[in-house]
Amino acid sequence: MANLIGVSVVGDKEVMEILNSIAPREARNLARSTIHGIASKITKGAKSRVKVDSGALKKGIYTKRDKSPPDRPVSTVRFRDDVYYWRFIEHGTNRGNSLDARPFLKPAKQEVMANLNTILREEFQKKLTARLNRVLKSQAKN
Repeated sequence: MANLIGVSVVGDKEVMEILNSIAPREARNLARSTIHGIASKITKGAKSRVKVDSGALKKGIYTKRDKSPPDRPVSTVRFRDDVYYWRFIEHGTNRGNSLDARPFLKPAKQEVMANLNTILREEFQKKLTARLNRVLKSQAKN
């Protein structure tokens, strides 16, 4: 089982209400995709901040969509089981050979949360544009 962190980003209510009135299925898909994109930004920020020589920790951080109600999509940042030591690097230790905390996940989360409105808008616009392009391309074939 993968390790989880306490970060959840959920869809913006106003955007979901507008989209649900237009096309509910597309709204759910766009919200799910947008939220996953935001969680991916946290993952990317954490990977860039890891100061450990081993590449295993960087490779062991990933983003996963979780089961959730259709109107409240959830994506989480996770760690593979073989990189259990991430928490010792993130929080440090105080027994035996004391290891100072070298946070990499918390600063990535704080950076994204501080700019959440901007990032949410950018991710939504990117996902909406990509979806519209796919629809136009499929209509052009027909």
